Formats: sequence, structure tokens, C-alpha cells
Amino acid sequence: MERLVRELNGDSCLPLETIATNRQSLIVSRSFGQPVTTEQHLHEAIASYLSKAAEKLRAQGLSASMLSVFAASSRYQEEPYSESVSFNLSVATNSTVELLPYAATAAKALFKDGQRFKKAGVALLDLAPEAEQQTSLFDTLSSEKRESLQRLMQTLDQVNRKHGQGTLTFAATGIEQPWLIKSEHRSSRHTTCWNELVIVKSM
Repeated sequence: MERLVRELNGDSCLPLETIATNRQSLIVSRSFGQPVTTEQHLHEAIASYLSKAAEKLRAQGLSASMLSVFAASSRYQEEPYSESVSFNLSVATNSTVELLPYAATAAKALFKDGQRFKKAGVALLDLAPEAEQQTSLFDTLSSEKRESLQRLMQTLDQVNRKHGQGTLTFAATGIEQPWLIKSEHRSSRHTTCWNELVIVKSM
């Protein structure tokens, strides 16, 4: 009651750590189920992580102005390899269609013959509310095209929410995905997955 009275009198009693701050970055990173040794598979993995990151951005109503991609070998090998590449986006975006071309460019820059990549990831940086997105003189897309892409992304997200993650995906993420981490020994998700709910049978 004392705190309520003080708040009404203009004396803030809210602890600083409970005040939400604007998120500045979003990262999607995974270890591979088996070592990646080809540029094509590295491209697929980066494209898949980029697609997931863009979907998370849209769910939070944010757009990114910068993209960073990294790939690394096992840190336990004799000469560990790790490299990253960054891109400044001319216009802040959360569109998977706009972000995916960077996956091929990043894979080409990061891939190194003879390396057995163990992990890769993407980071979307300089985040801002989608409503505050600003255009640029260097933007190659018209406002009509951007609106069309926005509707496409909304439809994609709606279908995946209704029918399950990955129902609709982009070809760039691959089909067989041999690099995907294995989950045979994962604990059952009784509280978060309908298909894994515990079934009780009466005797």
C-alpha cells in the first residue's frame, strides 16, 4: 500500500531490472548432427537458421538493420577454424525473402575446403520496431512490392502456426538436411507438443 501511494505521488518504486528494454539482437545457432564438409550443406544450414530468425523477428514485431553469420569447426580439433561475416542492410527488414540471398553469400565467404564444420549461426542486429521501418534511397523494392512480401510472410507464418512448424519452407533450406542435429534421444515433450502427450489407458 505504501508503494502504491508513493507511485501515485510520482515517486517511482519500480526496480530498474523489471523495466523491459528494447531487444538489440536475435541469435539462432545450432551444432550440426554430423560434420558439414560441403558449401551446399553449409548454405542450407545458414538459410534454415536465417529463416527461423526472421520468423522470430516477425513474431516480436521487429526488423533488423544488420546481419552477422558465423561458422566454426570443432574447437577440439588440432587447428580450430572459426570465421564470421557481417552485412549492413539498406532497409531494416524481417522478410525471409529479403534475407535468404545473404545465406549464399555468407556460405561462400565462410566455407573452406578441408574443414569439417561443427556449428553455424546467424545474428540479426540493430533491431527496431517494425512500425518504425524507414525507407532508403538505395532500396531496390517498391512500396507495393514490400507490402506484397509482408502479406506473403504473414500467410507463411499463419500456415506454419496452424499446421505445424516447417509445413511451408524455402527450397534454400534443403530437403534431406543431413546436417540437422539428431533428436532420437531427446526427452519427451509432454507439456509442449500435442503429439507427445502422455496417453493413459483404463484397465
